[in-house]
Amino acid sequence: MVFIGPVSAGAETKGAAAHYEGRMIDLGADWEGAQACVVDGPDDVWCYRTQADMEEAMDGRADATLARLDSTDTIDAYCINRSDLYLILYENTGFGGRSVSFRDTSTWFDLATYSFDDITSSWKNNTYCDATAATGTAGAGSTLTLTARSSNTDVGATWTDVISSVYISP
Repeated sequence: MVFIGPVSAGAETKGAAAHYEGRMIDLGADWEGAQACVVDGPDDVWCYRTQADMEEAMDGRADATLARLDSTDTIDAYCINRSDLYLILYENTGFGGRSVSFRDTSTWFDLATYSFDDITSSWKNNTYCDATAATGTAGAGSTLTLTARSSNTDVGATWTDVISSVYISP
């Protein structure tokens, strides 16, 4: 099966196209040494060699976003517009291994697009919105709530390596 990645702008790929070290990579084919990827939007995926590199890049975007928010912003702003708040899935327990981060709300993300289908073992939900993980694509199958502002270092035997899609509620 060939996936059309949400950032591929119509080009046929095995997965999402992502910016990585000055070039584009196909996450469905190979992460090419990347350890952390951030999905900032349907056409905006960035990957980094280390978690620390990703966090440093995200800090810069967070500062710019915080500068334009004001006290009249609603809770939705914390879920939709804050570039420092993500749902982060990790390959290994204890927040280890590769990771993929999401922030867009109201959309199901099929993890196969990012070569992350059935490999999640821990997660952090840094957003102010609950998220849902599902065993099938587009939210099908069994679901698990990933409560806002919480994390889990080990999803346990029932949920390890079975998550296929995620959704952040607005």
